[in-house]
Amino acid sequence: MGLQTFRRGAAVVLTLAAIGACSGGDSEVASSQPPATQVDDSAASTSATEPSTTAAESSTEPTTEPISAPPTTTPRETTTQLVLDPDTGEVSEVEVDLDQPTTYAEVVDAGIDAGLWDEVEGLTRALEHAIGVLPSEQVPGVDEIITGELTDILVRAEDLIRDSTGDAAALAVLDQRTSLIMPSQETLDQIAEQPGAIRSGFARSAAPACAPVHPDDWDSQAWVEGCYQVVERDLTDATLRVFYPAWYDDDGNLSSLPIVTLGALEKSITTYRDLGRVGDIDVVFSATDTVENKSSLASAIASRTNGIADQCRISLFPVASADSIDEFEQTIAHEAWHCVQYYDGMIFADGDWFVEGGAEFFSNVVYPSVNDEHGWLRKFEVGVETPLHQMSYEAWIWWQYLSNEFSPSFVADLHREMYGSGGTAIGALEGYEVMLHDFVADFVAGVVVDQDGSGLGRARHFAVRPPVVETDEGREIVITYTSWAPYRWSVSYDKELRVLQTDASTRGTRSMAEWKSRADRAAWKGVFPEIRSTCTKPKVYGGVATDASTATSSDLIEFKLVIDLVEKAECDPCLLGTWSLDLDTFEELIKSASASGGGMPPGATFELEGAYFISLDEESVVLEQRDNLTIVASVAGAGTIRITINSFANGTYTADGESLEVSELVESFNEVSVDVPFGANTFSFPGAVDGAAGTYTCDENQLVVTTGTNPSITWVRVDKILTPPKAPTDPNTAAPNDD
Repeated sequence: MGLQTFRRGAAVVLTLAAIGACSGGDSEVASSQPPATQVDDSAASTSATEPSTTAAESSTEPTTEPISAPPTTTPRETTTQLVLDPDTGEVSEVEVDLDQPTTYAEVVDAGIDAGLWDEVEGLTRALEHAIGVLPSEQVPGVDEIITGELTDILVRAEDLIRDSTGDAAALAVLDQRTSLIMPSQETLDQIAEQPGAIRSGFARSAAPACAPVHPDDWDSQAWVEGCYQVVERDLTDATLRVFYPAWYDDDGNLSSLPIVTLGALEKSITTYRDLGRVGDIDVVFSATDTVENKSSLASAIASRTNGIADQCRISLFPVASADSIDEFEQTIAHEAWHCVQYYDGMIFADGDWFVEGGAEFFSNVVYPSVNDEHGWLRKFEVGVETPLHQMSYEAWIWWQYLSNEFSPSFVADLHREMYGSGGTAIGALEGYEVMLHDFVADFVAGVVVDQDGSGLGRARHFAVRPPVVETDEGREIVITYTSWAPYRWSVSYDKELRVLQTDASTRGTRSMAEWKSRADRAAWKGVFPEIRSTCTKPKVYGGVATDASTATSSDLIEFKLVIDLVEKAECDPCLLGTWSLDLDTFEELIKSASASGGGMPPGATFELEGAYFISLDEESVVLEQRDNLTIVASVAGAGTIRITINSFANGTYTADGESLEVSELVESFNEVSVDVPFGANTFSFPGAVDGAAGTYTCDENQLVVTTGTNPSITWVRVDKILTPPKAPTDPNTAAPNDD
């Protein structure tokens, strides 16, 4: 099974650190790598491990007692979003929770606010759940964790331990739990100095006696009593070391982990050295094997000398199985980027959109085809109203977009500049207002691609605004959004309406497209001044509203859509369906047009062959298809001329019971073959086609259309579905692919 015994999605704990829990010193937060596969509104965390031994059995017995009631919290803020089901195509409105608990730190704080525990006990419970010795039932709210982040609680725990703030016995338990996750750098250096500890060239040395350690029995001396093996690789600019319990060598499921880890580190550093400063990295696998909850946990702390990082460390927890080797390697790349951030000075508080989002993106640069980062797409989707600079891991798609427009080096340079300006530099760069709007519209249309060139899908979540109805003339639809948010809104216009509207906003950029056309990037325009809904159901539009005119602020922007006119549109359901042209009536129209233009040559005759169809639907879409429509003309003394047309076009129509107007008719293809006595030729010229307007009468079986003073033409209802042709096989012709 190999690495299948390493469950990244179950409980891989990655801890970048350069200072131990008790060693003191200057430490700084860097990272927490969550499970990209858990991005739903909630993610269950469970533990199969029962509470640990009693105080009489262990000096490090957890001081926890069962808690039956969850913390009392205030009602969460929710919003309504319009969501498209990609499988069924159905659109529905859903309530989305805007206050999703995402970290252990939020669970701890909720318990403190509810009076369930003090900070020391809350942190202890969270860490005990993370290492698998406390079930979810005793940490209310933990089942809703999405990221499984440990960074905040580890840093807070270290601060409490260092300051000796709280009960000494309780702090001792907290110290033990913290040290288990994050052993000190001094401890690792001691391990590396042990005789026989280093496996030079990966030739196995004598393995010391070592077995998995349960957290309740774990003793800090276990790290220095010969339990560990070390593999290392010296690069020109970094030394990479991987520490692992010796019993891995005797376990076929775990024995390959150290070399796989070392390989992922080397590949990451090889990629990153062109993007930033690299340095030494230590990776340590915990001596425990008890972690079984469903969260992937990570944190990052770096020691610094005179403000410069001098060590970076990753700590891992082995568990029962792995989601995949590829995802594990990309996780290592994520954490390795945090080391680059430390060494190159790209870390500061409240910068998760480029600290964590950046690490997700750059891990994708190392492993472009693994796509572990895709798990954060849904969290980005539901964050319709969340500014980018208030996001975390899910912001990776923004950096991917910028990389597509420029390069990974551009993104890395931008992150350094942002760090130097406290995270606000991006707002001052020319062109970002337009770029942000294009990014959101591209995401809606589904044209943003991943590092490997694959598509990332299109947005399905839009904030819902009240519909426009017949009585809304003079109404102002006020849409409030936050600067730097990827804001997407939707408005429906009730059936049988003609609406004139004005964008009365003074700041920001807005565009909209009909819901069914939103995947067509060319369909996105400014606010439509006129909307005509359909005969039988409302017409829904999706919109994008953004503002990046300032730095990474959170200004509230008002978008005012003024409804200037609402009038009832007469709709005619009789028109709906597919109609076939009566060629005899069309012949009469052609003869009339020819006569008015000077007449046909004496003795000339002609006839029509083939078929001509139009289809009118309830959403005001008209389709037109000419299927081998042929004009056969015979002229005395000149022979016979055959002109054959095959074409397909689509456009829109309006009808009020008397007048019928077709507009924006565009040919998908238009192939004309001309056969004359002295030769034959074929021409292809797709493109725009002029619209037409006239009067009509309609009944169950016939549609009669009259244009000006010309003879009427008759269309007969048929049971046929018009289907657009396939794309041309030859890029130099517009002929459809009939395969």
